[in-house]
Amino acid sequence: MNFRHEDYKVKYYKYASALGTKLNRILEIERLSFPEGHWNEEDFKRVIDYQDNYLLTVGSDDIYGFLILNSKPFLDIWNLAVHPEFRRRGLGSILINCLIENSRGRKIQAKVREKNLNAQKFFRAQKFRGSLLKGDETYDYPDEYEETYIFEWLPENYQQKNNLILPSTKNRIKQYFS
Repeated sequence: MNFRHEDYKVKYYKYASALGTKLNRILEIERLSFPEGHWNEEDFKRVIDYQDNYLLTVGSDDIYGFLILNSKPFLDIWNLAVHPEFRRRGLGSILINCLIENSRGRKIQAKVREKNLNAQKFFRAQKFRGSLLKGDETYDYPDEYEETYIFEWLPENYQQKNNLILPSTKNRIKQYFS
């Protein structure tokens, strides 16, 4: 079967109640994507309904992937997953490109576990810059004391507008990136 980007549509949701039975599909994708630490139905409802949060889905007649973000003061990706049967078809890129196109000059960031190399490779392929968090934020996943990488996408004028000097991109797993 041949898939084209034009075959997929991105939809926005502000409230979990607007999802109806589609929430079951999102929960399925979450369980398949994160079998060891997935969110449950109450987690999703609470997070989607949280002030300034949005859910984006990608698919055609069905949902094949989703992204949850907080929109203030920048676009902070809290969760991103694509159904295993639909991976490597550009659906995650469609979601990220939709964010970039609608970012209005704001930065986009995502926190990624150190052992999640696939997510790190994905964000690098999307032109995000990654670095290891330092200090109190180092262990963003306290259940496993796993270090966290932050990946940021910055619009061209963002650095100049905010007098920003970016940190070094050195990280301990750089050897895994091609």
